[in-house]
Amino acid sequence: MKNRISIKCDEVKLLNSDEKIIVSLSDKFDIYDVTKINIFVKESTSIEFDFKCKCESKYDIAIELDDNVCADLFINKDVKNIKVQYKYYIKSNCTLNINKFYECKCVRELDLIYLNGVNSKIYYDFKTLGLGKQKYDIMVYHNFKDTTSEIKNKGVSIGEGNITFNVTGIVYKGIKNCNLNQNNKIVNMNDVENIIKPVLIIDEQDVVANHSAYIGKFDSDEIFYMTSRGINELDAIKLLLEGFLRTDNIDVAKKIDKYWRWYIE
Repeated sequence: MKNRISIKCDEVKLLNSDEKIIVSLSDKFDIYDVTKINIFVKESTSIEFDFKCKCESKYDIAIELDDNVCADLFINKDVKNIKVQYKYYIKSNCTLNINKFYECKCVRELDLIYLNGVNSKIYYDFKTLGLGKQKYDIMVYHNFKDTTSEIKNKGVSIGEGNITFNVTGIVYKGIKNCNLNQNNKIVNMNDVENIIKPVLIIDEQDVVANHSAYIGKFDSDEIFYMTSRGINELDAIKLLLEGFLRTDNIDVAKKIDKYWRWYIE
């Protein structure tokens, strides 16, 4: 059974639970008006967050994996204005697979990833439809040797939307045999500025680290190839969008149809 957590504005509900996680909630902090959620993962399992917030919301979410645990985290977000801080604590011989799909206007998000044990791994796969101002800061701390981080971000800016990805990987001296990979890509469906800042802060020689960043339109050769086979240009771009944002358990074609007029107009 997949653990499922529903979040509607300030209402947080644990809808399904296999008892492999412990969830604790706190009241809002009076000063900052933040809802705090703590999750401890005892055994290998999967967790789904479903955000549907039409009001302005703020969250502080911490997820900690026990030793020798593999967890799959799915986050679907359809919100108007939200600020979230995620903290992930990954211990020895643990793997955390994160899959996110956002359909949002204004988002300010900070992800702090702590690889706190030997052979800890994070696989982070994020896709977003940028309908408004969105800013994402992702920081990965390789605190032990033999750790792996794979960070993949894909965004599509629509209408007046703009997206910023700031991705930082950190390895301190003496932390050996780490693998860091960053892949960031934003497709412009408008003329608004988008930003990618990939950063690698590495103080150790025995490390494999790579990053890539792309902002722009779809490759004209890909569009030409499809049109040469009888697909009109608009349908070709739409198909490329569907492939670019393809995500398990999400009807991406339906999402694109919802906003397609913003592009064709």
